[in-house]
Amino acid sequence: HLKMALKTLPILFYNLGGEMLYVLDQRLQAQTIAADRSKQVIDDIIGTMFNPQLLNEMMKPQMLYSKLAMRNMFGKLVHSSIMRVNPDSMEKLYDLMVMAVKYQVTQSPDPFTLLHITLNHLDSVMKFAGSNHAVVNKVKFVYKAIVKEYGSMGAFEFIQIRQCLLAFLQDVNNKVSIYLTGKVQNDEGRFVIKKSGEVPKGCDVPGTIRIFRGKKIEKEKFNSETKFTPNIAVFGVSNEMGGKRSTLLGTNVYVNCGSTDYFIATDGSVSSTVQEGHRRAKAELNLLAQLIGTTHNANSGQDFKLQLFEDNNTTPVTPKATIPTATPNVVDIQAQRSGRDQLSQIVNELTIEPTASQTSAGEDLLSLMDL
Repeated sequence: HLKMALKTLPILFYNLGGEMLYVLDQRLQAQTIAADRSKQVIDDIIGTMFNPQLLNEMMKPQMLYSKLAMRNMFGKLVHSSIMRVNPDSMEKLYDLMVMAVKYQVTQSPDPFTLLHITLNHLDSVMKFAGSNHAVVNKVKFVYKAIVKEYGSMGAFEFIQIRQCLLAFLQDVNNKVSIYLTGKVQNDEGRFVIKKSGEVPKGCDVPGTIRIFRGKKIEKEKFNSETKFTPNIAVFGVSNEMGGKRSTLLGTNVYVNCGSTDYFIATDGSVSSTVQEGHRRAKAELNLLAQLIGTTHNANSGQDFKLQLFEDNNTTPVTPKATIPTATPNVVDIQAQRSGRDQLSQIVNELTIEPTASQTSAGEDLLSLMDL
């Protein structure tokens, strides 16, 4: 179990990263941010997230980062572009990312599906990269590394990875409108486990007991109170880039969705016990600070902020962009949430090489939470 626990981080990181890009892309489109600026934001974030140096760090055998370290790492990634995000909106964005990945992991019909969920995210990221060859090459490099590492793993190894992911995600029960509307999440924020549909590959439909004494001597039937059906083989599935997958989990659910509205329950949100592993988290973040860079145009007037979510603790609302008259190049983010620790300490100046199409310079990271 420990061996697979040391190989879980890349699966978690790139699936969360894919979900982050889905949400940001949807919000940029919904708020009619100029196409060139939207493209620059997405390219900057992908270029940082898929940097070979960061990949090498992720692929090292290691335990999952603490929730605090993971949250702050994605905070840095969001700010690796000209876009600036309010800390409260970043909290909501991260909660939405985590719930999406939790849904995908809990609904995964068989262990091997975890790989195809990850590849679905990478396929979508490749589409975001478009014609930016520098970014495309980075995504391809990560794609090949993921397939090489996980493509030959067996079912038991993926079962262990899934257990590690569920342990990381188990205390996160935020309510998301798209899941509530689809009846796949209950009022407590927990996902509904289906009692119907196809059984996983290699499994029998519940309802039969076989009794053995050296050989099968008896078979009994019972009512399982479920409506499962035998597994139907899916032919032509592939681990190739853009190939046919065994699942739609991990694809962009916001493509045909009007918004990324969601609400967070006031009781049962992320566990308050994120204090664990602070010393280790600080060491992890200091290392990652040398790998994750933030770049932006020399002209600070190009920086802009994006309204991600309105403050809502009970019902979904429609996000609205607020454009201050004093600074016409800024789209402000407002998403109020009280009782949060504020980012307070500047960590380090980072120096990731910018994409070829940009003239940019390194800048200090936004401050980290006190550890």
